[in-house]
Amino acid sequence: MPKAGELSSWLLEKDQVLEPFRPLEQSRIWDLNAAYWAKRGAAAFEEDCVPYLATSDGTLSKATADLMVFAHRSGMTFDAVVEFGPGLGLFARLLARRLSDAGLSPPAYLGIDVSPALLKCTKERLADAPLESVQTRVIDLARAAETLPGQVAEALPHAERILCIFNYVLDSLPQSQLRLKDGRLEHREIEMRSDGVAFDDCVPNRDLILRTRWAPTAKHSQIDISEGAPRTVAVGALQVLSQLHSCKEVQAVLINDYPVGERDHVAEPFERFGGSVAAGLDFTDFETQLSEAAWCVSTPDGAAHQITSRFLTRGTLGPLTASFSEHFSFEAASDAHRLSASARQYVHNGSNAAAMSAYLAALDAEPNSWSLKLEVAGFLARHMNRWDDTRRLVAMVLEDNPFSSEAMVLAGDCRMALDAPKKALGHYKTALAMSARKASIWLKCAQAHRALDRADETLAAISQGLTAEGDSAIMDRLLALQQEVSWEHRRAHG
Repeated sequence: MPKAGELSSWLLEKDQVLEPFRPLEQSRIWDLNAAYWAKRGAAAFEEDCVPYLATSDGTLSKATADLMVFAHRSGMTFDAVVEFGPGLGLFARLLARRLSDAGLSPPAYLGIDVSPALLKCTKERLADAPLESVQTRVIDLARAAETLPGQVAEALPHAERILCIFNYVLDSLPQSQLRLKDGRLEHREIEMRSDGVAFDDCVPNRDLILRTRWAPTAKHSQIDISEGAPRTVAVGALQVLSQLHSCKEVQAVLINDYPVGERDHVAEPFERFGGSVAAGLDFTDFETQLSEAAWCVSTPDGAAHQITSRFLTRGTLGPLTASFSEHFSFEAASDAHRLSASARQYVHNGSNAAAMSAYLAALDAEPNSWSLKLEVAGFLARHMNRWDDTRRLVAMVLEDNPFSSEAMVLAGDCRMALDAPKKALGHYKTALAMSARKASIWLKCAQAHRALDRADETLAAISQGLTAEGDSAIMDRLLALQQEVSWEHRRAHG
């Protein structure tokens, strides 16, 4: 089996053992996860099924900015932000803008990730952001957490008060699972087998066969475990947070992640989004372990939708932790999610007027979410033909996220509806620069070229679309358009 950083094209026999049973925290699955992100980069978000809107659509950045503004007004200004796993850089971009709008001096920024490609993307997103400085470091948190204090000190030598932020990162670090059965401590072991797939360019972890079993262990005997009650120990996350605690400049840590939830996380240790591993955090145990590691843990009021947050400080900071509890309950976001879900159901039932009312109420509840604005814009375009309103919402989306290919496509659709195919084509080409592998965008380009009576360009766009990624309905439309344009072209030229 190749090392995680040395992947090449290779074919595995079905049911071939890639790694024999070993403790979960020592499994190569975590290395494969790091390799996945290093290889896929931005494509993991743009083309795979990795969820990221919870951290990048504006809701979370607004809450974080409000917390930092409150800290500033309370005499505890954070002069630097360290973000772990910045993804596409949208969270940091929006956070910087909101801090600037609030009149705060721009903080220094350090982004840390295992993927050089994602850090490159982050630097591009932050090129014009109001930040004192932007730096990045490639660190594999699963295997090199001990380098964190030195890396942070070297990158931010003048920082006096640092806020560290983890957005859906800690759940992808090594974990151990323990249980006490008949007075004997056991841990979960994992075996990896091949499903007979080709490993090409990236690691398709979703195609691995994972088998687990319990085995006796003497490790972690210091952890208090009740008989018959399995316990998840986020060993990787705890190591990272322990290292950060040794950095005296790190005054607070904001964690945003998703909990293990109601599913049987002991029988199935992790979910896989695209090719990445996401184990979830058992927050009840995690909080206890953090307290034992000398962090003071604050929890928000109520339960949030999509985002479970914790705020760690070196001591009890009453007003600041109260502000965290208020801003990170996300009641408005939960209301907006419920209303938008109702709107989608209304659309399914053909009740567009009711859907419109629900969407407007959702926007009133959560005006900071560009993803919600994008969803409403799509509804207005596809079901209501309200192109002026669509264009206004799309402009708002692109202000918050100028890298949304879907918003750019809608901007082009608005131009097509206004009989301006040349301007529409400009938007579609911009969208292609962001997501060239989407067949649906090539279809839009072909339609714009056809409206401009450019048969050759139309057929060229169709050919590109047929080699791109799209469902059968898109492919059928491309083939139908190809036949129509080819027939028209032959008729025009005899």
